Amino acid sequence: LTVLQDSELNIEATAISNKQIYLFNRKKNVVITFEYEALIRFIKGETPFPEPQTMEFSLPKINGIEAGFSGATVLKGGDKIIFTASVENTDNAYDDGEILGSFVGLIDIGKNKISNAVTFCQIPNNDANLKVESVTVTEEISNGNTKVVFITDDDKGNSILIKSMLSY
Repeated sequence: LTVLQDSELNIEATAISNKQIYLFNRKKNVVITFEYEALIRFIKGETPFPEPQTMEFSLPKINGIEAGFSGATVLKGGDKIIFTASVENTDNAYDDGEILGSFVGLIDIGKNKISNAVTFCQIPNNDANLKVESVTVTEEISNGNTKVVFITDDDKGNSILIKSMLSY
């Protein structure tokens, strides 16, 4: 993929909605979108590689270091993706570094078209900076209010489960 030229491939998250699969690459913050069945037929060796759509995102920074995608899930209605992005002080998409913090955000995917506009907020830190690696929806209370669970990774073998209410 041209958009990933001179960058590492590191798919950190996937989300599926309305027959589309969204792959979230951490470095360069690129979302690669395929028609799900076409990608499965390729993996099975039945068809040539399908043409993906790609979208590069600019995510927020901490201390001048851009966040990288780390998790994603789709809201029940299928028109929004909730994503997480974390910031580590490292030179590449693979090695661990000092954890500086994490963000949660939304991407509109209505009408099977991914929007390049994102909304986000920093996930508050209590005692230590958190590297949020994943997000899942536990309950959609109402339009704009969703219960979620975040999973963290401290790169030392420990994880924290954080239950939260996301209002947007």
